[in-house]
Amino acid sequence: MKNPIFIIFIVILSFSCSNYDKEKWSIHNGKGIENGSFDLLKFKTDSIGYLGGGISYTEFDDNGKLISNSDSTALYKTNNGGKNWKKINLNQEGEIRDIKFFGDKSYALNQSLYTNSKIVVSEKEDNEWKQIVEFEEGDYVRDYEYLDSNGLFVVISNNSKVSLLKVTNRIDTIKTYSSQNYKVQVKDGKMYMIYNSGGAYSDGVILYDYLLNKETTIPFDKNYWIYSTFINEKNEFFIAVSDKENETSKIFKMSNKNLTEISLNQYQKYSLGQIFVRDSLIFIDSNKPENVGPIGVTHELLYSTNGGVDWEIENYPFSLIVKPAFLKKNGKYIAYQGMKKFQEINTFANNVYK
Repeated sequence: MKNPIFIIFIVILSFSCSNYDKEKWSIHNGKGIENGSFDLLKFKTDSIGYLGGGISYTEFDDNGKLISNSDSTALYKTNNGGKNWKKINLNQEGEIRDIKFFGDKSYALNQSLYTNSKIVVSEKEDNEWKQIVEFEEGDYVRDYEYLDSNGLFVVISNNSKVSLLKVTNRIDTIKTYSSQNYKVQVKDGKMYMIYNSGGAYSDGVILYDYLLNKETTIPFDKNYWIYSTFINEKNEFFIAVSDKENETSKIFKMSNKNLTEISLNQYQKYSLGQIFVRDSLIFIDSNKPENVGPIGVTHELLYSTNGGVDWEIENYPFSLIVKPAFLKKNGKYIAYQGMKKFQEINTFANNVYK
C-alpha cells in the first residue's frame, strides 16, 4: 500500500502545476539538499548563492516514545546557479534566516523561536565560521549590516521596544523606538522604518541616518497595511501596500525622501507578497483573493520590465510553494518550490536587464 502522505502530495502537485510557459521557465533539482524548512535564498553573484533554514531531528525509542527533538541550522552553498549544493556545517541549533555579504566577509543570522538570536561570520570563502554576538532571550533581529570601520549595526525588537545597536567589542544602543515599528531595513548607514501610531496599519516611513544622526519622517497620505519592503541598488525604498478602504494594492517608491505611487493597473485587486527590484525590473509574488483554497494559495508572479509603468502576470510551474525567492543580478527570478526543487524564469536575463 502506498504511503498516504505521498498520495496527498501527488494530489496537491496535480492541482498546483499550472499551465505555465515552458519556454520561459526552467525547473531543476537542487542536488545535495536535505529535506528541511527553508526561509532564505540569496545569491551573491549569478552563480554563487545560499539556501538557509533549519532541519528537525527527532529520535524515538523502541516503544515509540520521543527521546529527543532538536533543530539544526541548515546552510547550503551553490557555485552553479542553484543546481548543485554543498552543506556548510555551523554546528549550531536554530535556523538560518539571512546572510549578507560585505567584501570577503559573510554574516549569517541564526534565529528561531527556541534559541537566542545569533550572528556568525566567515572571514573568507565560508571557512571558519565563528559567532560574534548572541542576543538576549526575546530579542528578535530585524535587519543588520557591517560597515568597515564603523562595525556591525543591528536592529532588534522585543515586547517593549525596537533598538538600533552598534556591535564592536561591546553592544551600544544608538536609538530606540516603539515596539510597534518593527518593519525595518538598513543599508549603507541608513535605517528605513515603517512606523505606526497603533493598530495594524502604518502611517509612514522614518528615515534615520545613523552615521550622521539625522532623522526624517515621511508620512503616507493615509494608513496602509504593509505587505513587504525592498531597498534596491540605488537606495530607493519600495513599499508594497494594501489600501483597505478601496480593497486595492499598490507600491510606494521612496527616493530622496520623496514618496511616489506606482499603480498596479489591472492587477490592483491582487494580494501581494515579497517585492524584488533591480534596475527597471520589479517582481512581486501575488495572488487573486479568490485563489485561497483548502490546499493553499495559488500564486502568480506579477512583474514589470519598465519600473512599474506596465504590468504582466506569469503562472508559476508549481504555484503552491514559491518561496524563499530571489532576483539575481542578471535579472533571473528563482524560487524554491519544495521537495529540493527550484523554478527559475529566464525571460529577462539577456534582453531586458543589462
